[in-house]
Amino acid sequence: MLNQLPKTIIVVILSIACLCTSASAASHHTKLKSLLNQITKVKTDINQKAKQQVSVEQQLKNLKTKIKTLENDYRVTQKKLKHQKSVLTKLTNDQTKQQLKLKEARQAFSAQIKSAYQLERTNYFKTILDQGGRLNPNLLLAYHRYVFAARLEQMKDIKKTLVSIEQNKQQIKKQTKILENLETKQQQQKNELIKMQEERNKLLGSLKNKIASQNNKLKQLLSAKSNLEKLISRLAAVPVQHKAAVKISYRLMAQLCRVFVWPTKGTITTHFGSSIEQSSWTWSGVIISAPENQAVRAISSGRVVYANWFTGYGLLLIIDHGSGYMSLYGYNNSFRKKVNDRVEAGEIVSVVGKNGYEESGLYFAIRYNGKPVNPEQWCRTSSR
Repeated sequence: MLNQLPKTIIVVILSIACLCTSASAASHHTKLKSLLNQITKVKTDINQKAKQQVSVEQQLKNLKTKIKTLENDYRVTQKKLKHQKSVLTKLTNDQTKQQLKLKEARQAFSAQIKSAYQLERTNYFKTILDQGGRLNPNLLLAYHRYVFAARLEQMKDIKKTLVSIEQNKQQIKKQTKILENLETKQQQQKNELIKMQEERNKLLGSLKNKIASQNNKLKQLLSAKSNLEKLISRLAAVPVQHKAAVKISYRLMAQLCRVFVWPTKGTITTHFGSSIEQSSWTWSGVIISAPENQAVRAISSGRVVYANWFTGYGLLLIIDHGSGYMSLYGYNNSFRKKVNDRVEAGEIVSVVGKNGYEESGLYFAIRYNGKPVNPEQWCRTSSR
């Protein structure tokens, strides 16, 4: 494009470019300070997450200790409960035996009454006679009283034993109920602690993933930016072919500032200076949403100095326009030009790709002496 204009206009345009860049040179230290602040923010965020990770790990340690203590208490409770149930079983067996004895005593008492009644009518008691050959009623009465008293005393003792057993059973049942409630409570506490432990484990895993992801993201951004700046600085060292030194008013510079045409048709979805997702970095170019395989054209004449894969930018093509100006075209699907090819303004140099993203688009940037400039201030739409 620049080669197609009259020489005077070319000189004016190049002078404008130099003046625009010179005007922004004073802000480089501010941008550097801003960049350092962004790096500090990323590191601070990573440090905060690391501290949070340490805190969660300590919480997990405390939870494990509590769970272990609770498990020991739970085992003690179960042991006591097992003993109580064993005692209760023994008391129940003793109660059954005593009830059987009582039943047998009652049956014996009933049989004794019947036997006494029958004995009065047998000759057995004829041996217990007075001298006149008659039964001794006092002796017979004493015998019956003795037998009945013995039976009654036996049943009384059995009833006392049964009452004692029942009281012990009730006490054991009460203690067993307390232990069962304690067992249930301990199990619930254990379940709650285990749930908290699982949640902390998930949080810890999430923190580790976030820290790893952010560290990786920061590493990639630093590496990509460092490599790109080194590449641009190296390419910028190539002797320039255009020099201009023409004084011009800032009013004319403002009128003629947008001298380039956008490299492809589409919508700008990511603007210069906007934040990069999941980091404190900002974009040093723009992303233009465009159909896959749509033509990408050089914004001005120049020489292709780089055409290869570049981490973070996919298939990247760089054109040196001279006077310290370069244009960058990333996320390409394929190239139409190779290194050292001369290109003219509007000539197709590549086609739009996806670079692993769901939507296709073009990464486009402009550099002056290796420093990013806002393409939106230099490019205009075209009817092409």
